[in-house]
Amino acid sequence: MRWPVAEKSTLTDKELHCHVLPLSQEVKTSAWRASLSTSEIATAESYRHMESRATYIQSRVVLRELLAGYLGCKATEVEIVIGDKGKPHVAGPIHFNIAHTSGRALFAFALRGQVGADVEAIRPSNDWSQIARRFFCPEEAAELASFPPRDRDAAFFRCWTRKEAFIKATGEGLSMPLDSFRVSMTQKSAQFLKLPGEAGQWKLYDIDAGPGFAAALAHPGAELDLRLFKAEVPEWLRMSR
Repeated sequence: MRWPVAEKSTLTDKELHCHVLPLSQEVKTSAWRASLSTSEIATAESYRHMESRATYIQSRVVLRELLAGYLGCKATEVEIVIGDKGKPHVAGPIHFNIAHTSGRALFAFALRGQVGADVEAIRPSNDWSQIARRFFCPEEAAELASFPPRDRDAAFFRCWTRKEAFIKATGEGLSMPLDSFRVSMTQKSAQFLKLPGEAGQWKLYDIDAGPGFAAALAHPGAELDLRLFKAEVPEWLRMSR
């Protein structure tokens, strides 16, 4: 899969930017510490699983570089603050959200309104219908059951990422039940079919994160121009082979 690489970090209020980052399983053992904050270093070192640590490090380093490009400062000068409900933000006009799974990370940016993103590696299971009945709204669970078994894994993760993107954009986290709103599940169109009473207008966008992945972005208001870019792990962070 090929995505264009952003040459300029210029974002207008009529655009949404989403950067897709292919992840490595390892990073150089020491170079990254100089690029992260004290709290980020502590978080990275708390991971016992090496791939999880590498995912976190690559995601935070690239997030800082992307934010620095938009804000016109150095990556080490970006101050990322965690809000009361766990949603990170920075001082300035830009809103962002980050998501990662094994092999991929997403970075979404907007000037007008909060933005939420989610990405998941599509994996097979016989439990998706049971999970849908427990957490999704009844209409979504019934729709998932109607898919042929060969298509059910992808349908489940399309639904899951669309719902997670919305929850992350609102900043409500686990306090918003997944069955309190309904999203489409087909591959043709990402859209809200039912929203919580006071939610207002929202738009869903499917993100092409490459074969084997489902990804989505949510943003309030009218539809904007979505631009998709490829992000790259800096050369100094990559393991030499």
